[in-house]
Parts: sequence; structure tokens; C-alpha cells
Amino acid sequence: MDINKQPDQKIGFSLYFKKLLFPVCAELLFILSYILWPEKVLYFNTVFSIIIVIYFRKLFSFRKWAGFFRLRQFWIAVGITAVLTYLLHKLTELVSFRELIGIPEGSISTMIPSSTTLVGSLFNMLLYTLITVILPPFVETLFYRRAMIRFETKWLVYITAAAGMILCSLNYALGLPGIVEGVFVSLPLTVVFLLTRNIYIPITAQLIVGLARFTYPIVYDIARIITR
Repeated sequence: MDINKQPDQKIGFSLYFKKLLFPVCAELLFILSYILWPEKVLYFNTVFSIIIVIYFRKLFSFRKWAGFFRLRQFWIAVGITAVLTYLLHKLTELVSFRELIGIPEGSISTMIPSSTTLVGSLFNMLLYTLITVILPPFVETLFYRRAMIRFETKWLVYITAAAGMILCSLNYALGLPGIVEGVFVSLPLTVVFLLTRNIYIPITAQLIVGLARFTYPIVYDIARIITR
């Protein structure tokens, strides 16, 4: 099985924009909800992510995904992409664009609402795990890469890829430094999709990076909640 899976990009522009209208409006509503009720961002983000995954569900197949697991070249591509993405995350943590240009990042901070019950606290941690580890690889690859990027001409590839990375960054930051950082760390995931047109490589790589970045703090918080 070849790791290159060519997505069908031969739809007209009217249908292209029509298909993107709903998810783009959903993202704008998510951003507006954060501006109005930042303390509820955990719930709004979860709803937005689930809506996007459901909307683009036909672009993904668990059977096809599992079929790549036995291919060595698939895991080589995943490994390289995951390492580069993880290193870029670490680099932006050490050298923030905020420090370089002297203005706030405008990051969308996910606050975990406090709960007086064990069940409520664990439920909030479950939602946090969904929006930091499990759902982002599917949301970002299916929406901002697979659905947005068009391959008819080189300039269309560049424009739609850039638009996808910027829109994706708006889920994490509303300030210029935060948006630039978001585009920066998403480059390996976007480039590997452009080179292979295979959605399963960036999805798998981003899942691995999410697990590497968030497993310890999530497990620690869950243990603290249970033992308090």
C-alpha cells in the first residue's frame, strides 16, 4: 500500500466555498464565544471540535488508517514529522515571538472550571484531554489541511495552505505573536500533507506529539483530583 493518498480536489470553487462556509462560521462563533465568555472556553472548544469532526467524518476512515500501520515508510514519515513538530513546540516555549516583537501573544487560554464533586472534576479533565490530545489532530488535518488545501496550481497550494494554517492558529491565539507561533509549529504537519497528500501521517504524528506534551500533566491532575 502506498503512503501517498491523493485527495480529490477537483470540485468547483462554488462548492468548495459552500462546503467551508459552515465550519468557518463555527470557528468564528467559537472565537466570539471565547471573547464573551472566556471562562467557558473548555466547553465551547469541545463543542466546536466535535462539530468539525462530525462534519468532515467522511474524509476519514479507521480502516484505511489501520492499513498504514504495517508500512515502515508510513512510520518513518510519522516519526520525522512528530519529532520536528515537538521540537518546534519546545522552541516556541523557550523563545516566544512575544519577546521578539514586544506585544502580547493573545493566546486563547483553556481554563478548566473548578467543580465541587469528583465526577464533575473528572468530567472536566476528560473534556480537557479531548481538546488537547485526541480531537485536535482530526480537526486540524480534516478541516485546515484536507478540506482547505487545493492542488490545482502552485499558487492555489500556497494560498490555501497559508489560509489553513492561519485559520488553525486562530483557535489558539488572537494576537499576532500567537498566530505566528501557531503557523510556525504547524509547518511540519502541513508540509508532510503537501508532500504526501496523506491525512493519516499528520493525524498520527500530532497524536503522538499531544501524548508526549500532555500525558504527564493530565495524569498528574487526575491523580491530584482523586486523592484530594
